[in-house]
Parts: sequence; C-alpha cells; structure tokens
Amino acid sequence: MRIFILTTLMLVVVVLVAVIRKPYTETMTWTAMGTFASATVTCQNQKTALTYFKVAKDTFAEVESQLSIFKATSDISTINNSPTGVLISVGEHARNNLAASERFYRISGGTFDPTVGPLMRLWGFRSQTPLKELPSAEAVDKARPMCGFTNLILTKEGVILRKNGIKVDLGGIAKGYAVDKCYERLKAMGANNFLVNLGGNIRCSGLSPQGTDWRIAVRSPFDPMDILGTITLKDGMAVGTSGNYEKFVTINGTNYSHIMNPLTGRPAHGIAAVTILCLTATETEGLSKPLFITGPDNAMPMIINVPGSHALFIPDSKPVSIIMTPGMNNYFTLNPEHENIKIVSITNAI
Repeated sequence: MRIFILTTLMLVVVVLVAVIRKPYTETMTWTAMGTFASATVTCQNQKTALTYFKVAKDTFAEVESQLSIFKATSDISTINNSPTGVLISVGEHARNNLAASERFYRISGGTFDPTVGPLMRLWGFRSQTPLKELPSAEAVDKARPMCGFTNLILTKEGVILRKNGIKVDLGGIAKGYAVDKCYERLKAMGANNFLVNLGGNIRCSGLSPQGTDWRIAVRSPFDPMDILGTITLKDGMAVGTSGNYEKFVTINGTNYSHIMNPLTGRPAHGIAAVTILCLTATETEGLSKPLFITGPDNAMPMIINVPGSHALFIPDSKPVSIIMTPGMNNYFTLNPEHENIKIVSITNAI
C-alpha cells in the first residue's frame, strides 16, 4: 500500500511539473545576404533554440555562398564569367533558383527577369555616382536585348548562355528561397512553432508564442511607423512585400524605383507597395516584383497560376487606398485607426 501511494504521489508531481513548465521562446536577429534576418522559435529550452538558430544562420550563409553576385566563387559569378555555348555546372541552390526564375518569367510574361542587370546598371543602380540625366531611349533600346530568360538554356546539370554579356542576378528570388530552405530544415529537425524572416520575406510554422496564428504588420509605404493593418498567417504560409520606398535612385530630383520593368526598360511606377501571401516564400518573391510592375489590373492571370496566392496593392497616390485580390480579405485586418481607408476588390478596380 505504501509503495502504491508513493508511486501515485510521484506521478502527481510529474504531471504538475509538466503542466507548470512553459514552452521556451526566443528571437535572434543577425545580418545575412545583404539584409536583416531573424528567427523566432518556441521549443523545449534554450539549447534547442540555439541549435535551430545555428541551422537558420548556416542555411542563409550556404545559399549566399552559391548565389551571391558579390562572391567570386559563387555559382552565379561562374555563370556570369563564362563564355556562350558551354555547359556550366552549378549546385543545388543555383539549379533550384534558376528553375523557379524560369517559372515566374513565364507566368509573368517576362516581367520577372533575373537577367535585367544591364538595365539596372544603365539606370545607376550599380553605380556610386548619381546619374545627372535620364538614360536615353537609344541606350534603353540597346540594353533591353541583353535581358530575358530566353537567353539562357537550363539543363539538369546546369545552364548554357546563348549570348555574350548575359548577367544573371537572383537577388529577386534567392531570399525567399533561402527562407523556404531554412523552413524545410527546421521542420526536418522537429521544430514546430517558429517564424523565419529574411529582409521581409517571412514564413511561419505552427503557432505564435501567444498560441495564436502569426500576425504580420502591413506598414504604410508613406510612413513606416504607420500600421495600416495586419495579415494573419496560417501554418506554413509565407508573406512578402515589394515597395518603391525600399531602394531607388534620384535623377533630377525624381525618385525611380529599383523594380525594373524589362519590357519597357524603365523602373516601374504607379504602385507604392504590394504585399503577397503564398504557400512558400519563393512564390511571394516570384510574384511580388511582376505584380508591382503590372499593378492590380493585370494581376489575376498570375495569381491564378500560383495556387494559394493573394495580393494587396497600395497605389502610389494620396489619400491612401488598398486594392485586394479575392480571398485576401480572409487574411487582412484593417487597423481600426484607418477605418476611413477605401478598400477595393480587384474585380472592381479600374
């Protein structure tokens, strides 16, 4: 009888300890791939959290080592320094990113283009010296044929360049891919509740530290301290934003966005910001730039081609207004302080 009572008491104590013990939550921030990175994890203890953080940091560093145009030994630098007609062998990350880039090049009708480098340089985005005047129409017409994914041939082993002077830059999709790769590795390790952020490219798993769905702020492109609303992320979902306030060049007092329209050879205009919700961070990256370029009027063909995707547009005009694709209203909640903001369904957008 005494043994039974003692065993029962021990079980009660163990159960009480299990109930009282709270999950451990920690956030780490660092720099990676030329931008800020962070991860928030809820797990058993600090040791486990630190293990997850190391995986995240190592994953971002690994992807950067293969894809950065600023690293002489990267696969992308190898491609950009190779002659035409030669098979260039590349690693897993480069192959995956090139395949994703080709997919979004086709979905977007060419507005997503990782070979847009000649136009970026023409508009002063790779120069330390500001341009004093706009590029001429002749210069734009000369640079445009050097852009286009059709100048590349992808194979299972690597890539072949069709023209001399083609320069690949995967900066428009690599960060989202790195977030997805980090997500996959953390899930494989047994992580359940976490959020990974690389330069605003975000993907979540499970629940937030508060035990609810993750909520991400949507900031005004006109005032970063002003929260227009929040987007609710379900398990596994990703969100990303492209805006004209992030990077730009100033020519004769006018700001020109870093998001280049390769079809016109000019920086995109008309939209201040677009926020994309997808099932993967790679997809948010692949959609955010072309949707920023084309705007809401031409969004639905791209949205339909990426299942589970939704978009929120903020036009570059005052007063602030919001245009959303069907279904985004299930995830976006307007800040009550901005109840006067006009929200338009894309089916009614002009």
